[in-house]
Amino acid sequence: IYYSPIIKGISVPPPVQRFVDRISNGRSVSTIMVCGNKGAGKSTFTRYLINRLLNSKRKVACLDIDPGQPEFSLPGCLTLTYVDDFCFNNPEHNVLQRNQKRVFYGSNTPSDNLEYYKSCISYLVHQFINENNEEEEENNSSDGTFLVVNSFGWVQDLGFTIHQEIINEII
Repeated sequence: IYYSPIIKGISVPPPVQRFVDRISNGRSVSTIMVCGNKGAGKSTFTRYLINRLLNSKRKVACLDIDPGQPEFSLPGCLTLTYVDDFCFNNPEHNVLQRNQKRVFYGSNTPSDNLEYYKSCISYLVHQFINENNEEEEENNSSDGTFLVVNSFGWVQDLGFTIHQEIINEII
């Protein structure tokens, strides 16, 4: 997925469109974690995915674990945001009027305090699980909420290890 100043909006390759359509039309509740290098388009893909999920009337939550360039919060924070409207704005405008749980991590990189970083993510994931279970009990349905995880752009060495730990231990 890429953005061009010449073409209005983003350009999405057909295989990616088919993949996202398959996810958004599926019945089962899912979690998808978006990973990649800095500048690879993680946030753009996250917004595209959320919009497609909302278009198919899926409930969507975004776990934003990039403390340096968050999509739905201020730098230094990690958030769990329940998205109920399309995301067309730049990140600084996505912060407004959202139902979210926010944790102040206090740094723009996970390596500054790795254990606290992981405990913040664990807390937000447990919040998501608890709220999702309560909603299912109240509505007597198993539709659930789709969770999109927007990750940080550090994918080599320790960054790769952190991603693995987040996936295996927390999510």
